Amino acid sequence: MNVVCFIRNWDKVLRKPEEVQNTQEKVDSDKEGCVYSLHTPQIKLFMKIMKNMKDFSLKRLAPSYENRYQYVLENLPKKGRGLDVGCKDFYFTHNLANKKRKIFGLDVQFRSSPPLGRGVLGDCRNIPFKDNVFDFLFCLEVLEHLKSDKKCLKEMWRVLRKGGIAIVSVPNKNFPFIYDPLNYFLKFLKKKVDFGIWKDHERLYDFSQLIKMCEKVGFWVEDVQFKTHYLASLFENYLPSLLKPHYQFKKTCILERLFKTLHGFIRFLVFCDGILFGKSKTSVSIMIKLRKL
Repeated sequence: MNVVCFIRNWDKVLRKPEEVQNTQEKVDSDKEGCVYSLHTPQIKLFMKIMKNMKDFSLKRLAPSYENRYQYVLENLPKKGRGLDVGCKDFYFTHNLANKKRKIFGLDVQFRSSPPLGRGVLGDCRNIPFKDNVFDFLFCLEVLEHLKSDKKCLKEMWRVLRKGGIAIVSVPNKNFPFIYDPLNYFLKFLKKKVDFGIWKDHERLYDFSQLIKMCEKVGFWVEDVQFKTHYLASLFENYLPSLLKPHYQFKKTCILERLFKTLHGFIRFLVFCDGILFGKSKTSVSIMIKLRKL
């Protein structure tokens, strides 16, 4: 496994190739461990796209995504070095970073070039960073895709500094009927289909089991919240799907106004959902804030 770094001083926090052991599960990438830099050929195109979608992403029209974004934003430290575990398209990595808060993205493969060179190709069950190098990290809707989710949590604990914060979100086993009616009824028959809340997922989570697993790894559980209840679930899978065929990266005045209007509606919907059902443990997602003592 080759680990290549083009960024100054980051060779101090990346592990050496011989220190990164192969995991039992295969990684769908032949570039594992590479760090992209500003010299990546696609970086100019990517930054142009990100400039247009800074707060203009279709994902923000999904209530659960908006809930995750707001929760992470509220709980992240104002400064420090962070890691986005399972970053995909770098949306969180880009939008939550600033001059005082440096965030790097980690994933087995990228859907786009990393912003400002802050992207590491690697396995979250075998993170190619040294111990105790991050002040915070977040892992959003990733654990349910892994066969060895506990191994990922152990790696997150390892790379966090003492007192560091980890924010994790997972799909709730006790999800609302309106979100996925088919799998809701099938669960009584102990069946499931690869659709809706079970799409590409190995498991759903019971919050008490999740807390116990995190505590066994060594984390202190500071906060647990249930996000996206009955009202917000109505629009979760439908609104973004309807708009997706008409969505383009290029910003236009009409599209921008439409997005801002819809995004404002979604934020209001999320607010009302929290007021009406905030105390309910029936939700699409479980958000948990952890600390390394």
